[in-house]
Amino acid sequence: MSAFDTLPNAHGITEVALRSPFSTICDVTDERFAGEIAVTYRPGAALIEFVSFGEYIKGFDEAETTTEALAREIFDAVKETVQPMALRVEVDVQSASHIPAWCKIEEGY
Repeated sequence: MSAFDTLPNAHGITEVALRSPFSTICDVTDERFAGEIAVTYRPGAALIEFVSFGEYIKGFDEAETTTEALAREIFDAVKETVQPMALRVEVDVQSASHIPAWCKIEEGY
């Protein structure tokens, strides 16, 4: 079973960008904070179904995971599930508890 649902790329979509709010914990202070995750990919035969992707991301809200671990887990899940030609996962931390931060994992861009 995959992390989220997929659809066939019946219309020849060449690039997709998904954005979703997230919540994780700080690996230094253990405080919970929020931000936005953006997944951009160049699909092959399959597309990520939008609603199930949002539900997948919400599933991390109560998890004891860090921003970096979240980025890696989402990158790996997208890569395995839709096998994109290119993939980028960007995490934008939007927290008043520390300076703004951003991290990215990409392959094929």
